[in-house]
Order: sequence, then C-alpha cells, then structure tokens
Amino acid sequence: MNTDRRAVSRLRLVGMFSLFACIVPSHAAIIDPEIYIGENGSQRQSPARDGVTFYSSTIRLSTDQLTSVEAEVAALPKHLDLFKVCDFLKGGARISIVERTGEEVEAALVNYGYKGKIMSCVFKYSLHGVIGTQIMFYKQSEAKKGAYMVFITD
Repeated sequence: MNTDRRAVSRLRLVGMFSLFACIVPSHAAIIDPEIYIGENGSQRQSPARDGVTFYSSTIRLSTDQLTSVEAEVAALPKHLDLFKVCDFLKGGARISIVERTGEEVEAALVNYGYKGKIMSCVFKYSLHGVIGTQIMFYKQSEAKKGAYMVFITD
C-alpha cells in the first residue's frame, strides 16, 4: 500500500510538472539535473510503475556557494501550481535530511521557481539550533522516460 501511495504521488508530481513544460525560460543560471546526472551519475535510482525511473544525486556546497544558488532560485519566475508541487515535495526533502543527518527534523518551503522544464524548491530546516538549507532541482525527460532530481545542501 505504501508503494501504491508513492506511485500515486509520483504520478501527481509528473502531472503537475507537465504544466511547466511550455513556460518560457528565465534568465537565471541553474543546474540542469538531467545533464548533471548524465555526466556524474546518480546516487539513487527508483523505478515507478508507469515506466518512469527516478534518478537522484546530492551535491554539498559551502554556505557561501549555497547562498548564491538560493539567490538564483529566488530570481526565478513563480507559479501557484509549482508552489503546490514544492510544498508536496517538502516531505521528501525532510526524509532525505533525516537520512543524511540521522536526526529528526522539520522542513519548510521558503522559495521556489522554474526555468523552462527545470523546477527548483528551496527548503530550510533546523538541526541542533542551526538553520540548514536544501535546494532541489527537478526535470522530467520524456525522451528517456526519466525524472531527474539533484539536491544541493550544506
């Protein structure tokens, strides 16, 4: 049943993301997760029932570099439906932070945006009184039947 929920959640994400496929790209330079994972490989792969494979990877940056990427995301165009997708993905971000740190945390969506077919979400979390940041870039590739996610964290 948990697998069915994940499959339904992924299908919702794919459906909601398709709204952004035709939107005009913006000016900010952001990571293309499909290219990044194609060049560097993925740390995780998980197939879904609909034939789409999810690929993900994590990049660690210094606080200054992460702040710069966060500013680029802040400059991207916004859309209410993308906010809903990022808010939905907040749970997944929280889980990845818990897996990475071994500590229970709560995540908050603080920013989001899109550039062409790439969407990004910025999450903040508190761990031992220190505020951390996790930025997610997501892109669906219809040609390769893949969904690519790159997480950037400190």
